[in-house]
Amino acid sequence: MKPQVQEAFTKLRERIARIEADKDADPRYRPNEVIWPKGALVLHVADGKEVDCLLRVIGGAKPHEFTGLPVLRLQYVYPNRLPIHFGGKNGKRQVYASIDKLLDPAKFGIKVKP
Repeated sequence: MKPQVQEAFTKLRERIARIEADKDADPRYRPNEVIWPKGALVLHVADGKEVDCLLRVIGGAKPHEFTGLPVLRLQYVYPNRLPIHFGGKNGKRQVYASIDKLLDPAKFGIKVKP
């Protein structure tokens, strides 16, 4: 692992420790450290926590320009259920997200097949 990426993970772990020290913090929103494999289904921290907002990992794992954390390329699983600004018409909307912004759907009661 490159030194820049190692340093980014160290900062992320420090951030996680600060959040875990906060008794009022919701553990479901703990920043993620997992580099999700291609094909995995995830939720973005800013999206709704429902099936319609699931994202599939389609590639990536390049370090972010500023934070150094890996960035994954994602695509909405059910784009036709989303508003137009999400890319609902053509279903081709791809987004990029740093791994600390991705959440496990199981933590929100969404069952997905592995």
